[in-house]
Amino acid sequence: MTAHHYLSTACLHGDGAYCRSHTGQSGLKTPAQCKFCAVPCVCACHLNPESPCSAPPEPLVADLRREMDKALGVLLEAGEYLTLHAQMNAALHCASDRVMYSPLHAKVTAAIHALHTTLDRAAPADEAGD
Repeated sequence: MTAHHYLSTACLHGDGAYCRSHTGQSGLKTPAQCKFCAVPCVCACHLNPESPCSAPPEPLVADLRREMDKALGVLLEAGEYLTLHAQMNAALHCASDRVMYSPLHAKVTAAIHALHTTLDRAAPADEAGD
């Protein structure tokens, strides 16, 4: 497995003390590292506990945006497939005026909207005006 940039959720929300602690909301935890691969948290508060928690480093933001773009592409394809499938079923049953979409279609549509919103919020300043 390749190394990655890890920023704990606690540090992301400005609670470096929780990240550094040995106990969490669910019991014992390993402080300031990824629970899956032991990569250390990249927050500046771990180098100097007096410093405030920092924002994610730029490479991390770019990596996250790239992964969200990939996920968005897959969800768009899945949404298109589910739409065509629902339309095909309606045509098969001679009900093309009333298309019944599956609950999964609604979930995929909501995920697409959430990813669009997140990507817009995470856009670099030079892209935000576009």
